[in-house]
Amino acid sequence: MNPHLLRVGLISTGLLSAALAFAAPAHAADEFGSDWDDPRTADPTVARPDTRSCTVEILDTAFADFDWHPGAIAPPAACPGPWSKVVLEMDGQVKGVQYDRLGYLQIAGMTVLSTSTPEPSRDGIGWHVEKDISAYASLLKSPQAVRMYLGNVVNQTYTGVIYVQARVVFYTADRRHRALDSADVVAPLANERRDGADLIGDYTLPANATRWLGEVYATGSGGGCEEFWYFTAPPEANYSCPAQHGAYREVQVLIDGRVAGIAMPYPHIYTGGWSNPFLWYVIPAPRASTSNRSATTSRPSSAWSTTAARTKCASASPTCPTAPRAGPCNRTCRPGPTPAAAPPAVVC
Repeated sequence: MNPHLLRVGLISTGLLSAALAFAAPAHAADEFGSDWDDPRTADPTVARPDTRSCTVEILDTAFADFDWHPGAIAPPAACPGPWSKVVLEMDGQVKGVQYDRLGYLQIAGMTVLSTSTPEPSRDGIGWHVEKDISAYASLLKSPQAVRMYLGNVVNQTYTGVIYVQARVVFYTADRRHRALDSADVVAPLANERRDGADLIGDYTLPANATRWLGEVYATGSGGGCEEFWYFTAPPEANYSCPAQHGAYREVQVLIDGRVAGIAMPYPHIYTGGWSNPFLWYVIPAPRASTSNRSATTSRPSSAWSTTAARTKCASASPTCPTAPRAGPCNRTCRPGPTPAAAPPAVVC
């Protein structure tokens, strides 16, 4: 099977990868004192089953640079599966003077969390983030490498080192809490590269798949007006933050040059947000700490993948259009008749 070319683009401007979220100056205001409450958010906590659970620590590090920080994960021996839910938890601490920073946590090369840090008081703050990562359960059945990026400047002016601890909680299944019906295969794009503002990669669609789901994380940041893209206006408006399409943003995913999916990104207001950033320090906007991915689902006639692809395989071997061949689902299809005409590029 030939790999298909997948291209991800963003109308108007923006970034599709890790970047810093430079916002208003991060100097703690003396009028508010040197300490304030830890951040609170309107985001609900992850609902959890009342089954036996096991916790695996995957990362404990301090960010003061622009390097990826490594960790590791392995399925817990006391909770080998099947699981009814898998939850990622992350705790952070920072004190002093610091900007809000963007971070990305990956398991086996898959981005499972995109996050933003809150801006601290001089005496320090702590915060907690959690996310349901049950959809990635197939990745967690064997030991995997973990890594996290959280670019951070630390010097005489910006003194805040960001400390992060991350863990994964596995909840066992029972008669009341059924085992996960998650994807059989979860994989990142291969040969990921750039073409201008577009992100390009390759993915081979398995012949015996019954459903594919692609994911993309799109981040408007990197300084200037694009961090606040939802306030931009067309150039003819003579506004201080111009953009060709105004406040409209659209993520497009193409397979072999053809549009396969679109999504409109959700505006995230970081803790160094517009206007008066002190409004957002203690009460961050929803999704500021756990940016939701844009996703689309497809049947075998079409599919798209951006940073990731999740594949559900047929329980029985499907019919191949030509000779038998194996796919990522580790099952081999049976021979079938040769089609009368060549199928479209995305059809196996």
